[in-house]
Amino acid sequence: MTAIRTSVLVKRKDPETGEKWLNGYKKVARLGEGTFGKVSLYSSNKRLYAIKVVNKAVLRKKHVTGAPSALALVEREIEVLDSLPRHPNLATLVEVIDDPSSDKLYICLEHAGCRVGSLPPLRHGEDGAARDELLSEVLAQAARGVGFLHRHGVVHGDLKADHLLCEEDPTFRVRIVDFGSSSRLRVAEGQRWDLVSKSPGTPAYTAPECCEGGAYGGTKADVWALGVSLYLLRYGGFPFSSTTACDVYEEIRACRGVELPPPGPNASENLTRALQGMLQTSPDDRLTAGGILETLLGETDGLKGLGSASVDEIEASYAREVLGGGRRAV
Repeated sequence: MTAIRTSVLVKRKDPETGEKWLNGYKKVARLGEGTFGKVSLYSSNKRLYAIKVVNKAVLRKKHVTGAPSALALVEREIEVLDSLPRHPNLATLVEVIDDPSSDKLYICLEHAGCRVGSLPPLRHGEDGAARDELLSEVLAQAARGVGFLHRHGVVHGDLKADHLLCEEDPTFRVRIVDFGSSSRLRVAEGQRWDLVSKSPGTPAYTAPECCEGGAYGGTKADVWALGVSLYLLRYGGFPFSSTTACDVYEEIRACRGVELPPPGPNASENLTRALQGMLQTSPDDRLTAGGILETLLGETDGLKGLGSASVDEIEASYAREVLGGGRRAV
């Protein structure tokens, strides 16, 4: 689904109501501030949108690791989201407003709701069935989104609890957001199809193999980060206790296994097994997105409705298509 590209920016304020408008969007509230820009909630035609605004001139001069500038990361996020088919568990890009006469760039996405961690069964620290029932649904939907990304040759690169948002009306839906650290997978004959050499995202979510300084499998690193996210949501803390980035990397690199705390009464055994499988220190032993769904749901058809038997087959099909067709992902 290709997003609308708009090159004319019109901002106005209603003199009677004080309402602020950005083209056809009415401002509702300020949502927060990210690494590179501010995000506000807007409405249009009774639908809600999250619009991120960044300063092109400032970001063009801001240097970041792994990209020519911070603006290049924003442009990468737009390119990745715009290239992906629509999926219920991924952020949806609606419109990009880039007026040549303005220093501001506006990125409009469907509003994905609140952070998963703010939901009552997690916020109130409930043990057992209610908590794990919710987390099992969160993990199943997130795994479908991750598997879909991998099928289309994309590694998210910065999966974490804050990037799992959800809405409950009309139905409960989890969406993965923030693709600024994502990578397009590159394939060379005789090499693994999912190798990534860029620095990983947030330190606390970094997989052990990412701390060794060489290329690593991006799809399995995504799975590890998703496992750390669920660990945090279930237990209220991270598997590693260090507080500085360097110490965290060293603790993760030296890790020989993640021991799960007791999950409390009436906990889900399938969720525990899925967490154990996602947090295997060896990427070869770690679950794929399809393996998560099979472990969690007991289904071999974890991606039913998407026309594939499993995420494992989807991931493998990407490698076959690219290598077999002699194409290089960009």
